[in-house]
Amino acid sequence: YKKVTKNEIINSGYEVYKSSYSRYETHEKMINKDNFIKEIKAMPDDIEFRALYDIETKSMVAFVENIAQFPNCFMSTMWLDPTALKNNAGYVFFHEILDEYINKRLYLSLSDGTRNINHDTGIHDFLRTKYNFQNLPLKLNVSYHPFLYPVVKILFFLRGLFPKNSRVSSLLKLEQFSKKKS
Repeated sequence: YKKVTKNEIINSGYEVYKSSYSRYETHEKMINKDNFIKEIKAMPDDIEFRALYDIETKSMVAFVENIAQFPNCFMSTMWLDPTALKNNAGYVFFHEILDEYINKRLYLSLSDGTRNINHDTGIHDFLRTKYNFQNLPLKLNVSYHPFLYPVVKILFFLRGLFPKNSRVSSLLKLEQFSKKKS
């Protein structure tokens, strides 16, 4: 586990992204390496990258993009190689992140980000059960274009007919979350 630069993510992160992405059933298209590099280069300076490396192969197996704004840190995007996950790398990775930000740098909070509505990651459940992260409820207020509003309302009642993780089911998840009480 170590702090890495944008260049290290550019040089080694795409393979981690690609292998991690392969786990997800989603309508989202995987970005190509050129766009991955452009996105990394365009990230603001307050993004801190951390990476985990395989001890034997010395290759990167996980990385996280942290928005570090003391006294709070927001893990905006995390990518972990599925093979490394099977070898329990997730435990090491998140232990080190928590140790660095909470114990050593004395941040008051570390957020695991928002739930992805386009595919299930399992990260939030993992962090809640293994590291006592909290799930803080919120009220989502969705505003629709006047022509889209009645369509969404009708589709919501037919939501079981749409494939899981499709664009329509993602939109309907937003509608479902907006109906929940905080």
